[in-house]
Amino acid sequence: EYYPMCERLVSDAILSQQFAQSSSSPPIACVCAFDHNVRSSGRASVGKITSKRTINTEEEGNGSAAPQVQNPAGLVHADYTKTSAPRRLNDLSNPPKLNDVLRPKLLAQNRKSLLDPAIVQEALEGKRRYAFINVWRSIDPDNPVKN
Repeated sequence: EYYPMCERLVSDAILSQQFAQSSSSPPIACVCAFDHNVRSSGRASVGKITSKRTINTEEEGNGSAAPQVQNPAGLVHADYTKTSAPRRLNDLSNPPKLNDVLRPKLLAQNRKSLLDPAIVQEALEGKRRYAFINVWRSIDPDNPVKN
């Protein structure tokens, strides 16, 4: 599965850095993959649904479509700002919304949220550090990213 692979990749990289710097570093509280985008420069792919899966809910009686393929981001950019990063962290400690990619997984695990609200609160109060780390890779092993 893609999300667990990304979580292991980031955890391994962070742990190797922690051991290289100091053995007294606080342990990692959590590495959680929570979102993804599929991007393609192929015009035929853009706008297509990435899977046939829909998320159905009894509350709404309808499904949310799976993510669409997007154009590549043509500029260097940051995904979060000083304002949006804490807001997104807080969002991850709340129950998933109807269109949340992780909703089925969290419901299957009987979890109310991806992140522990107490740990998130400590991070928002400056008692813990947090980072959002993007993992970029080609999902097609026969056609690696070229541009």
